[in-house]
Amino acid sequence: MDGFNSSKGNRMDKGFRVAVSLLENQLKELRRRKQESLDDQSRLYHKQRYEVQALQEILDERVSTIYRLQEEYRIQQNKYTLEHNGRIKRIKAEAESKLDVIYENHEEGKLGMIHLVNETENALKERLEIIEKTKSKYSQELKSRKKLVNKLKCELETLNYQNEKLKQNLVKISENSEYLESKFFALREEYNFKKRDNGKIERTHEKLTERHDSLHSIAYGKGNFGSKSTKLREKSLNRQKLSRNRSTAMMGTTRTKSARSFINICNKENIGAQSMAELL
Repeated sequence: MDGFNSSKGNRMDKGFRVAVSLLENQLKELRRRKQESLDDQSRLYHKQRYEVQALQEILDERVSTIYRLQEEYRIQQNKYTLEHNGRIKRIKAEAESKLDVIYENHEEGKLGMIHLVNETENALKERLEIIEKTKSKYSQELKSRKKLVNKLKCELETLNYQNEKLKQNLVKISENSEYLESKFFALREEYNFKKRDNGKIERTHEKLTERHDSLHSIAYGKGNFGSKSTKLREKSLNRQKLSRNRSTAMMGTTRTKSARSFINICNKENIGAQSMAELL
């Protein structure tokens, strides 16, 4: 009977150890998934940060291009203005010199020179129209580039906002991790406390059993005192076996209740199987 109860207790202990091992494996898997999630979020954050840096570099490059084009336009406009003024002065000087010759020679030559001056002025007007068209073209291009710069600034602000959101999510994940760790330590302390209590109960039961055996050997171990003493000895042995069976059953029930209460606490706190295994 004692052997049967002992094997039953061993099977219960083995099942409890298997359950604890399963919970530990599940908790390791949960930790691995959590680490993978954190790694994925970290990689996404660094990727978006690199994209923001790349967009900032593109924006800086385009702004510098706009400034360069503005400077080239200003230089070209100054160049055209200087050339225009120089040509006007040169043509006027040539016209004046030729007019002096015409006035000195004859009236007909004077009229021909006036016609030449008019043609020159018309040519200069056409040149001025070309300059105005070029100026308008550069102004339109500058406006379009300003629109592009504003668009890139909006995109940069959007990326900065998304970056802040990712930082807030990382902070929340860190806070949840700290909360779960605090719950883990509290549950582990409670488990260790109950485990120590079960160990004390088992040691007390072993001491009482040894004491009972020693008393039994003193009372019944020195010979046969008749059929009445034999019956008393058998009743005592039966009571001893019954007491041992009850103690073993109570210990098994206590372990089962402890395991069930531990699982119920983990379920209330929304702790998964892998976290329960790590707590154990």
